[in-house]
Amino acid sequence: MRRIILTSLLLTTILFSPVRAEGLPDSTIAERAYAATAILYKQTASGGMDMACTATAFEKGSKGYLFVSASHCVAEDDKTHQKAVVSSSPFYISFDQVNDKTFHRAEVVMAGYQGRGDDFAVLSVDTKEEWPTMPLGQAGQVKMGEEVLNVAAPVGLGRQLFFGRVSLVNMDRPVTSREINWKNAMLLQVDGGPGSSGSSVISLEQEAIICFIVGSVKGNPSVVSIPVSRFLSFRDAVRRRQYKWFP
Repeated sequence: MRRIILTSLLLTTILFSPVRAEGLPDSTIAERAYAATAILYKQTASGGMDMACTATAFEKGSKGYLFVSASHCVAEDDKTHQKAVVSSSPFYISFDQVNDKTFHRAEVVMAGYQGRGDDFAVLSVDTKEEWPTMPLGQAGQVKMGEEVLNVAAPVGLGRQLFFGRVSLVNMDRPVTSREINWKNAMLLQVDGGPGSSGSSVISLEQEAIICFIVGSVKGNPSVVSIPVSRFLSFRDAVRRRQYKWFP
């Protein structure tokens, strides 16, 4: 079987323009998705901030909020010891508003082993501020052709709202990148570009997150995403201390 080569959107250098579905969705869900989406930054040795990826607030806790992004934005696989190793550089979350460039320190509390296809990361931000969140949906209810929206942050351009459709609900063949091998990925007709990795895709029907963008297929207009059902399995395994690939 011919292997499909996937390019990480963290490393892609092609910028993109929005694709809009027919008829704009209710502005409330679009505005909520935009407001819950932040840019993930990595602090450099000199103290500067480099954009890493996109992240979405999905849960409020007792001390602050949890954000979901992609593991390849914050960690690398240690293939010798079979575990995900988080970068030692500090990470920050910013909503990057025109009049507010506040950076909030973010701690990586979960990182998936990419060799298994668990390209997920969860970051915790302690704050007393009130921020909007996007709920997690059900990937099993997604239909081919379903309309979706995505908020992502192409490098240097800030958060943007994009619209598209689900082009394939369940991809039953290998999708490979950097020795990652995914099956059951979801393909989307949503433009992807640098900085889109880790961003959430929201079903307009469910008004909830159904998958997370992780890369693009070389020579194909589709972007590759991992269904929310796999993220839930990963998160629950880490919480139960049964995920041996993350200490």
